[in-house]
Amino acid sequence: MYKAIIVDDEISILEGLRRIIPWEELGLDLVLCACDGAEAYGYLLKNQADILITDIRMKEMDGLALIDGAKKLYPAIRCIVTSGYNDFEYTKRAIQLGIENYILKPIDENELLATLSSLTAKLDQKAEPAEMLQHTEMRELREAIVYRWLTGNIEAPAFRERAKLLGIPMDAALFRAGMVLIFTESQYGVKTVSDEISVQFKDKEGIQALFCGGLDGEVHFVLTGDLAGREGEIKSALSKAQGSLESRGLKTFIALGMCQADPLLLPKSYKQAKQLLALSLVLPPQSIVDEKSSNAFHGSELRDTDQNFSKLEDAVRRGDDMAVSGFWSEWQKSLSEEPRLSPQEIKNRAAEMLYRVSNIRGKMHWRNKTLWDSEETFQALFSARTVGDIRGTLQNFSLEHMRRIKQADSGLNPSVSRVLDAVEKRYDTDLTLRGLAADFKVNPVYLGQLFKEETGQLFTDYLNTVRTRKARDLLTGTDYTLAKIASSVGYASTSYFCGIFKKMTGVYPKEYRTR
Repeated sequence: MYKAIIVDDEISILEGLRRIIPWEELGLDLVLCACDGAEAYGYLLKNQADILITDIRMKEMDGLALIDGAKKLYPAIRCIVTSGYNDFEYTKRAIQLGIENYILKPIDENELLATLSSLTAKLDQKAEPAEMLQHTEMRELREAIVYRWLTGNIEAPAFRERAKLLGIPMDAALFRAGMVLIFTESQYGVKTVSDEISVQFKDKEGIQALFCGGLDGEVHFVLTGDLAGREGEIKSALSKAQGSLESRGLKTFIALGMCQADPLLLPKSYKQAKQLLALSLVLPPQSIVDEKSSNAFHGSELRDTDQNFSKLEDAVRRGDDMAVSGFWSEWQKSLSEEPRLSPQEIKNRAAEMLYRVSNIRGKMHWRNKTLWDSEETFQALFSARTVGDIRGTLQNFSLEHMRRIKQADSGLNPSVSRVLDAVEKRYDTDLTLRGLAADFKVNPVYLGQLFKEETGQLFTDYLNTVRTRKARDLLTGTDYTLAKIASSVGYASTSYFCGIFKKMTGVYPKEYRTR
């Protein structure tokens, strides 16, 4: 785990940050909470740390002096400033020292959490040479500010101040947001895309491109400057970037928002680009779309699918894997034959089909209800980026539902039924397959194999599924701490619980609670 230090002369802030930030979940060990810079510096003289979070104004040694001293001791240490003073000179000096973020009080918990998450990811990567560190930190800080600008998560005065220091043009004629979706998985995709687009705009007089990373497989960017009347030139540059990227195995899809004259209205352009990115469902890779592109798409009335759906229903009832897969391949093909369906219409149709599949054979009551939750499948549908992804989700759902019907018809082995009942009743204890096997007087290896055959899951996966479901209820229905929730659902370690929860749901417990 990486070592973190908090320094602030307000005890309430120290205690608050110690309590509300999920340090272990982030892979951090909070080794010191100090009330002044001198105490923290004394600790650093004897002990190394990876992250320093410090206030600016303190009596014994202020935050800037502490950062300066810490950087001399450990050039790779990452620093975050928190301050109640939005002072230009303080900000300028802090940036010159090389900081990750300058967060004004009262501290925005989500902003600090996002900064810490980003830091741990960077620390996991190979350390850069010390002489490159300050340049890297400046670039990362600029990217963080660009992202907050795009998403509208920064106040105008704070943004103007930071923009001036970071070289972000505020006096440009026009501003335009764009997003790049990367279809091909690649460890270096985001940086490669950013670098290639930068190259294409480098010689475009009067145009500057700014970048920041987004979600997995996305790059967010801003075009600023003399953009009026240069639509063809801009798209040509982006198309050349796409061609170059494709030659290196990276297929992309680019969406452009409308130009804005006021830099503070850029979030409107970004929102539009984000909406247009959904057209990746119905347009091929290497496309470039803008507001004109969306006019070509429309919704249409749902066609009568009863006759076609009956084919799927029959296939599910008789347990025909090939027929089920074939149905969904034909369904995907039929979508491509309809004129200009909108992405939302496609997802609406998919959701309707999901609901109809889930009701084949009526509302059956499985002994192991928790194994089958269509909520996650709905989420997968509405986050899908291609029609192929949607077809795959629906096909897998149908095959699993078919398997459940077979299971219900044949009946479960009594020993497996007892395991399922035990997990539902004793999930909050130190439950193991070996212990249950001893209780039931059966061989643990045999019981494990039998459980896997009849449920399709390993015992530990099923136990984690049940515990995660219980944890979700506690996260949304109580104000319990993460430690208490972890112990309430059977985990002795909070960090282990957080890791399992992230694996099962795709988000950490704290993020799930704040949704």
